[in-house]
Amino acid sequence: MVLDRAEDASVFPQVGLDSSTPAFQNVYWRCIVCFFASSRRQNPDARHVLFTTATSVPVLDGLDLADLFCELRVEVVVLPITHRLGAERVKAWNNVFYILDVIAFLHRTGGFDRAVVMDSDCLWVRPADGLMADIGRHGLLSMSIPYAYDEKLNGASRRDMVPAARYLADRDFDFVPNFSGGELFAATRDRLAEVHHVSSGLWDRLVAAPPDEVRVFTEEHLLSLVYAILNLPTGTGDPHIRRMWTALRLNNVTAEDIDSGRCAWHLPMEKKTGFVDLYALVRDRGSWFWTVPPEDLRLRLAAVMGIPRRSPRQWIKQVGSRLKFIASRRLSRRPAAGKPRLATRIQPPMEAGAAPPKGDR
Repeated sequence: MVLDRAEDASVFPQVGLDSSTPAFQNVYWRCIVCFFASSRRQNPDARHVLFTTATSVPVLDGLDLADLFCELRVEVVVLPITHRLGAERVKAWNNVFYILDVIAFLHRTGGFDRAVVMDSDCLWVRPADGLMADIGRHGLLSMSIPYAYDEKLNGASRRDMVPAARYLADRDFDFVPNFSGGELFAATRDRLAEVHHVSSGLWDRLVAAPPDEVRVFTEEHLLSLVYAILNLPTGTGDPHIRRMWTALRLNNVTAEDIDSGRCAWHLPMEKKTGFVDLYALVRDRGSWFWTVPPEDLRLRLAAVMGIPRRSPRQWIKQVGSRLKFIASRRLSRRPAAGKPRLATRIQPPMEAGAAPPKGDR
């Protein structure tokens, strides 16, 4: 959890707020609570660690998060962010290279055999036993993002990774690297050390390069390069986690997602809807979230998140969230008094079957 300062703030399209504001950060605090609460229910014996730049955690909607983390046995590690490309290079996702700080910390401190680092807008719906076993088998797990060669993901395509590898690592690929999702980093200690070594060298060259010389803008780009350089297969994490789109007109969830053996769901479009409802349930120690057996949670969590179909109440809530987002964009583009008005256009909602948004935080 990175608390951006005003000078480091950037755009996170799915939230639609200034990333340095409490309103923005509270969206992620709610997700974090749901993430660790669901994992503690499914993985009671696992070691849980929150990495954050925050020197204190808030009281949110009457819930003291410090007390909750203590009760859930979540260690809070205060870790400054040292990896940013900066506003002159990127306008969105300016804190996502924090994963490199986390990897460096884990490499430096050790104390683990296998580590899993995930985005906060994920839920645990089954135990992680299979995931941890596959980390041991493969050394590192990655999530496949099967984009076409020239389709852009946060400003860069898979084909852009070929010259990027040449510039950053003096490597001439005779193939086009696959993209791996940034919501999952899972590795043994030995593989993590290799990733740390390679990514550190790439980062040093990346920040020294002139702006726009290298089309690497997010951790997904950089880690995809690292995995290609290390000749690691893509998609080994797919049996365990899936990026599930639940937007009004972009929806790829089915009943199969509920019945599958995946242990985690990534739900980037539920930050301001489903996670808000789930947070209220987590706050209530008498709710079904805490009382039903862990194996019965999956179906109930699916209903909260509108999987596979949202209820009329959820539909209305998501429409309201979308309208607020559009209104905030229009207000942010309104010219100051005395300045000439420039024409702007708000993109309409995506049609069914359209490509997913270029970003997932």
